[in-house]
Amino acid sequence: MDDFRRSIYLRAGVAAGALFLAASGIVFFIYHIDAAVQTIQSARQELETRQTALRSLLALRNEAAAAKTSMPRLSEKLPKRDDIFLFSKYAEQLARARGVDFGLTFGAEAAAPGGLSSVNFTISTAGPADKITQFLKDLEQGSYIVHIMEIDMSPANTRINGMVYYR
Repeated sequence: MDDFRRSIYLRAGVAAGALFLAASGIVFFIYHIDAAVQTIQSARQELETRQTALRSLLALRNEAAAAKTSMPRLSEKLPKRDDIFLFSKYAEQLARARGVDFGLTFGAEAAAPGGLSSVNFTISTAGPADKITQFLKDLEQGSYIVHIMEIDMSPANTRINGMVYYR
């Protein structure tokens, strides 16, 4: 009987060892599969990001081609460099029409050969906020192409930083 028990224990030990190895293998494969799934998901997200970027690039190229055809018309509407200094009087007339105190100083010039050039400006105004807002609307919708970059409003005065474009 002793040999019989030993044989049963031996077989039970071998079976337990085999079960332990099988369970360890299953856990290892599950971990490995999970890591592979994470890698695939990460690659898929990167691929989607690249596809979105590629679509944006194609859309920008199409828009750039369409904009290129509009550049000559836009260039015609832009004032010449020598006429850009009339912008000061133009803005002053708009401010007076709205009853806003006005002061303008020109800043740095960004000349681009064959493209859009611009000059920075700073406008100091004083007056009611609604009149200053109307002045800004008039300025943006006027005959000069301006880009308002910053508006600093306080009860005493308002400072407007922007640029006006020319050819």
